[in-house]
Amino acid sequence: MTCRALVTGGSGFIGTNLIQSLTNDGLEVRNLDIAPPLNPRHSDRWRHVDIRQVESLRVEVREFRPELVVHLAGRTDLDGATVADYTS
Repeated sequence: MTCRALVTGGSGFIGTNLIQSLTNDGLEVRNLDIAPPLNPRHSDRWRHVDIRQVESLRVEVREFRPELVVHLAGRTDLDGATVADYTS
């Protein structure tokens, strides 16, 4: 049985390399991200999901049933003054 790995934010630089490594190791990988993958060969693993939308996230997790989750999704700037500035 193949291990299923779910990566949030897998379309960026680190996520792209992680997805390639996991795939090379024989894992079944799903990438949940609001942006398409940098590597077009990863398009079949990508689902357009905003992890702040709980119901869409829930649907994807239930459907894929991951055994491993790597959370890389996140806003990386420091421009916000409060936590509320990072909700969109």
